[in-house]
Amino acid sequence: MSSTYYRLLNKTAGLRDVLKRAAMFRWLMTRLGGAALWLNHFRRQVLVTVDGITFELDLNEAIDSNIYASGMFEPELTMAMAVLTKPGDCVLDIGANIGCHALRFAKLVDPAGRVFAFEPTAYALEKMQRNLALNPDLAANVTLEKLAIAPYSARAQKIRFKSSWRLYGRQREIPEEVVDFVSIDDFVAQRGLNRVDILKIDVDGYEPAVVASAARTLRDFSPIIFLEINDTAELQSLLQALWELGYVFLFEENFSPVASTADVQGLVMQRPINSTGYRGANFILLPAATAKALAAALRRAMAAMGPNPGI
Repeated sequence: MSSTYYRLLNKTAGLRDVLKRAAMFRWLMTRLGGAALWLNHFRRQVLVTVDGITFELDLNEAIDSNIYASGMFEPELTMAMAVLTKPGDCVLDIGANIGCHALRFAKLVDPAGRVFAFEPTAYALEKMQRNLALNPDLAANVTLEKLAIAPYSARAQKIRFKSSWRLYGRQREIPEEVVDFVSIDDFVAQRGLNRVDILKIDVDGYEPAVVASAARTLRDFSPIIFLEINDTAELQSLLQALWELGYVFLFEENFSPVASTADVQGLVMQRPINSTGYRGANFILLPAATAKALAAALRRAMAAMGPNPGI
């Protein structure tokens, strides 16, 4: 077998136990409903180390509670990250929140790589700063940017972005904040980046604006895209733009290629309405030139992990 295959086995082997915890968490929640998370509510702030990454977690927050109970947030995406991210990669994490994915990316790209994490809200930014401080070796690979991604760059713009999803009690008020806007294309040019290998975009309905801001970056570098797609008014134009660039869409639940933009939209519309008022689902977008090989790598990794790895 090739060295690449063995590398994939090694990268995903550490996730097997974590994915089993994710599967157990899902099983538990289907039977106990909110009771398990209600018990967590009384512990609130905890430190936990998962797969070599230490997090400070608020157990009344949805993302944090998932990491505490199952070892990760979004297990399907986490597995795909482990398979597709290479040492030396340059990653842009748009909507980094507390750093749950950015820190994993930092571990995967090794010291030769770089992660630029964008989080415009003060609440999530402060939580991510604490998590970076708990992981100084990984933090050396991460540049945290308090910027909002937009189709144009502008100073001192007002925003109201949700970055907290409480499980119990009143939801946090969404404050008005003032941040700078930057397009991905402008950021890449300003930093003199000569490669962008991965884009992770999770911005709760603003993904059309983020993708529009990256037109030159997508054309020049053809990065892999981990994308949450929501049923916004611009959904069809977003899908069409990415489809015309030759991207192959893989659905998060089974990494199977999706045949058309209509099928992508259909999968999104099957999801329940979330707390931001949209239906949404995660997809992995592979550039046409490498889609076949990368999809095969994902299938090999899934097979290597054996039955019921938690996804």
